[in-house]
Amino acid sequence: MPIDLAIDHAKRMVTGTAHGTLQLRDVEDYLDGLARTATMSYRKLLDLTRCSSALSDADHLALGARFNSYRNVGSMGPAAVVVGSEEMHGQIETFGSRTASRRPFRVFREIAQAERWLRSIPLKPSPVFDGNYASEAPSISKD
Repeated sequence: MPIDLAIDHAKRMVTGTAHGTLQLRDVEDYLDGLARTATMSYRKLLDLTRCSSALSDADHLALGARFNSYRNVGSMGPAAVVVGSEEMHGQIETFGSRTASRRPFRVFREIAQAERWLRSIPLKPSPVFDGNYASEAPSISKD
């Protein structure tokens, strides 16, 4: 079950939506998608309200280590995760406590609350997207 990504570069916001049963590979693909699209500094909203988790404690530890390795890439934007069950809430809180040291992180029950909270967090300047989309890729001169 993939986590579908919607990226709004103008708002510097990534929304991920999951359905079905969340597996380790799904979260790894989600993290890879964030890194590949250079959106780690963006606000992130992850909607897990329509899924369950098949992640083990070992999976959570591996994901925490992997996520923490992205810290060396640059600034991390705030992350809000919306859950639909107490079990998922506990799992995400534990994951967040292992990975939230360099960015704001909260777990919510309602998407509207998560969106309000994310909008209240100022973003650091992004080294890739500075509002001038013509500068997204370096120019190459042919002298």
